[in-house]
Amino acid sequence: MPPAKRLRSSAQSRQHAAPARTASSENVHEDKAEGEFASLAKQHWLKTSKRTARVKVKNDVLKREIWDAIEKDGFQYKPLLALEGLQTLERFVGMPIDLSLVACCSANLPPTSYLWPGYSDDSSNFHVLLMVLIANVKRRERLETWAIFNDRPSDFSALFRRILSMSLDTSLSWTIRRHILLFVIHAFQSLDCGIVRKECAPLVSISIWHNLSSDKKRDQLFNATPHLKKAWKASAKRYDAADDETKARLRFERSWLYTLILDFLNQIYSEDVKEGTSLAIAYARVTADAT
Repeated sequence: MPPAKRLRSSAQSRQHAAPARTASSENVHEDKAEGEFASLAKQHWLKTSKRTARVKVKNDVLKREIWDAIEKDGFQYKPLLALEGLQTLERFVGMPIDLSLVACCSANLPPTSYLWPGYSDDSSNFHVLLMVLIANVKRRERLETWAIFNDRPSDFSALFRRILSMSLDTSLSWTIRRHILLFVIHAFQSLDCGIVRKECAPLVSISIWHNLSSDKKRDQLFNATPHLKKAWKASAKRYDAADDETKARLRFERSWLYTLILDFLNQIYSEDVKEGTSLAIAYARVTADAT
């Protein structure tokens, strides 16, 4: 073969080989991350022990060993799937897990896991966001999500309210806000679940009509649908009779969807169109499901 052709062939071979090497290095990196998560699980929440005491969540472990690792990788799906397989979220007695991920562990594992059993009002935002991310993985894999939270409905209510507040936090990155909105979308698509319906229903009740453009417009709608006017009056009486803490909660419930729609419109007209597109789509889905 002439030298020139041989050089071109070598160059082409290197170009074809480069993607393969890149894919291989990415796989090695992902496998390493999965192995690190498995080691972490064995150390903190999948210990072989006869004790059944609740595992205490360590915020430094969440931030440094889990959150920083998945954030560095851009919240890729495979590491999140590995965390889900290690029961990082839930606690089920006798529930089988993929022991291939934790090959050195005994099958005699304590009936405790990590994020949900260890959740409290004092939990960090990283704790909450990790729960959101793993719950979204469960949804994507068509695994049961909400039954995990049935054992502590009041704590789930506090968690859900906190997630709703974070959905309106414009200081969070586009990626994180999109994951939060996907969680909320999943909730509105799961109204057959009692604890979820209880949290979602107030967000789309008659009280959100406080945010209509004018009292005149609201009165026109009431004249066309008298039964809604009765619901409106009942809602007003319930608000007037509430204490300050309950009034704050009711104000949040009636303004949440309105605030979300305003932010959605801001994303549509934002100059940073590329960054805001996926978030705007998520907003469109959640507002469609809510209404």
